[in-house]
Amino acid sequence: MEIIKPRYLLLAFGLHALLFVLLFVSVLFQQKIQPPPSIEAVLIESVPTPAPPPPKAEPKPEPPKPKPVPPEPEPPKPKTEPPKPEPPKPDPVKEMARFKADVLLKLDCENLTQMKMDAATRPPDQRKIMEGLISDRYDACRKKEDDKKKKEAEVAQKREEDQRKKDEAEIKKQFDLEQKAEAKRIADEKRARDAAAAAAAAAADAQRQREFAAALGAEQNARDAAAKAGRQATWMDKIAAKVRPNVKSSSPPPRGTSCGVFVKILPDGTVQDARITRPCTGGDPTLDDAVIRAIYKSDPLPPPENPGDFDRNLKFTFNL
Repeated sequence: MEIIKPRYLLLAFGLHALLFVLLFVSVLFQQKIQPPPSIEAVLIESVPTPAPPPPKAEPKPEPPKPKPVPPEPEPPKPKTEPPKPEPPKPDPVKEMARFKADVLLKLDCENLTQMKMDAATRPPDQRKIMEGLISDRYDACRKKEDDKKKKEAEVAQKREEDQRKKDEAEIKKQFDLEQKAEAKRIADEKRARDAAAAAAAAAADAQRQREFAAALGAEQNARDAAAKAGRQATWMDKIAAKVRPNVKSSSPPPRGTSCGVFVKILPDGTVQDARITRPCTGGDPTLDDAVIRAIYKSDPLPPPENPGDFDRNLKFTFNL
């Protein structure tokens, strides 16, 4: 059983004593008081005295209040060490310059993306510097790449140009070889034909000389004419020998093919006119035109050895 504290007992005794005093006072006031004689005829009604209140029941003693739980003692505050002196702050200008130099050393055209990701994790001031340097380096790298592509294009173009010149030189060389071979073939054919042409020309010249002598009726004139005809025949043979290699037809003409031709020339051998007076034998209709083209291609024609044998209008048989 819990022991009642002394202060609660004193409070109970005090309440009982006060109640006893109140009961005593109420008994005294119940005796009738005689009013004094009134002077005036005015009745004053006495106010009835209120009945004393019934005795109050003795209050039950209040239950003792629970003993307050003592608060837990506060943990001892840790001893605060005196603040260490802060190291001297670096110069921001020098620090930014050093940081900028470090970034420039790491920047490369191949790691711009990684550096840009690294810049996103930096403080604002460092991020701003890195992004500016990355932007400048990006422009430089792009220019470097453009210059590289341009140089590669120039190298490729030069390579193509060199190859083109080499091909053209090879084609020209082959063409020259073919031209030389063709010239040799023509020269060989010409030499072979010259002999036959010379004989034919001599015969033709002799024939002309004989015809001339017969017409004059004089032996000397006949001899002179024959001599001239012979020289002219030789001249005709030289002309035929030069023209013959230039005759180009679809098929070689058969042996013994001949044509009647007329050629008008100047003393220097320049051809002014050429035409067929008798179609070529052999049955090839294209051979006539081939002979005419060959005459013009052989311009200038060789002159006679004796200028007196020159004849502006030459009419002779061209033997192929």
